[in-house]
Amino acid sequence: MLNKFYTDALGMKRYLQDLTRMAAQISHRYPHMSVLEVGAGTGGATKVILRELDNAFGSYCYTDISTGFFNEAKETFRAHKAKMTFKALDIEKDIVEQGFEEQSYDLLIANLDVHATKNLEHTMRNLRRLVKPGGYLLLLEIKDNNPLRFGFILGGVPGWWLGHDDGRIMSPCVNIPAWNEVMRKTGFAGVDSATGHVETCPLSVMITQAVDDRIRSMREPLLSPNLPEISKTTLTIVEGTGTKSSQLT
Repeated sequence: MLNKFYTDALGMKRYLQDLTRMAAQISHRYPHMSVLEVGAGTGGATKVILRELDNAFGSYCYTDISTGFFNEAKETFRAHKAKMTFKALDIEKDIVEQGFEEQSYDLLIANLDVHATKNLEHTMRNLRRLVKPGGYLLLLEIKDNNPLRFGFILGGVPGWWLGHDDGRIMSPCVNIPAWNEVMRKTGFAGVDSATGHVETCPLSVMITQAVDDRIRSMREPLLSPNLPEISKTTLTIVEGTGTKSSQLT
């Protein structure tokens, strides 16, 4: 029943489409990327993601905190077996001790999973260790506590209350500004983009880039402390033909 909730509940299909659309945009630029999905469970979201990626990836690591779903998942995704691996992953524990190599993935996908941890900052630091500098983290999360139906449905599950000592008392969910803050603290760029929501389904797909000094200077070269001196003889401005381009130039 919960698997059906995560794929078919009110609004979920729309947000899964947003998630997979953004993953596909990344794969268009990096068609040989290595992907890791966090908390894949029975693979409800994975089916949609793989259909949208259309084989434009180099490898896909299917993870969950338990290996109980893996036999069924291997059968479900047998068409992709040459590119898929299945590994247990607890994102609250040290990733190296669980057999994962640091900075080895281009894209991490977490679908309604990260909030169900005791400390968001600790969890996000673990995720940052998995992704390469310049790589991306895609999150689908609940970002508004006002609609009560999520609490009624999931309030009986212990994971709904794991964030109590982290200040998330009424539910494990936080809003986009809070996500932006924790991302910036843990080696990500902050919320680069986030989809909107309707009142009845307060979810959002957020994307953030893993950054280090090199990636930060590439993202904002004019703010880099290591910016070389630019003389008039070495500066070239290429102007487009539109009005906005001319104004920018």
